[in-house]
Amino acid sequence: MADFTSRFNELLTRNPGSNTDLAQALGVSKQCISTWKIGTSTPKPPTIRTIAEYFGVDVDWLNGSSDNPNYYLPPLIDPGEIELVSIWQGLNDRGQDALLRQARYLNDDPDMKRGGASNDKTTA
Repeated sequence: MADFTSRFNELLTRNPGSNTDLAQALGVSKQCISTWKIGTSTPKPPTIRTIAEYFGVDVDWLNGSSDNPNYYLPPLIDPGEIELVSIWQGLNDRGQDALLRQARYLNDDPDMKRGGASNDKTTA
């Protein structure tokens, strides 16, 4: 049965992109991506889950304990969500409070909602 390294490399082959973009989306360094690719290290379980969600595959498949990838469409986590979590984690308490206030403000604005007035493409 396959291991994490072979499955991770399979995903990278199927989903071409730069290591920089993937590292940024996952909130890790390019060096982490490189060590996972060559098998000198393996990410911790929470990161493996994030990788699986990013690529839309089953965690057990990514770990090599299942042969069924169970692809999800769409992936469970959008790269923008991963970026927001990464930003959140880099902020101190005051910064996290400010980010949460801003998110609540945007959430309460009907023009910011999907299908809101600003999304209409009608012209006067």
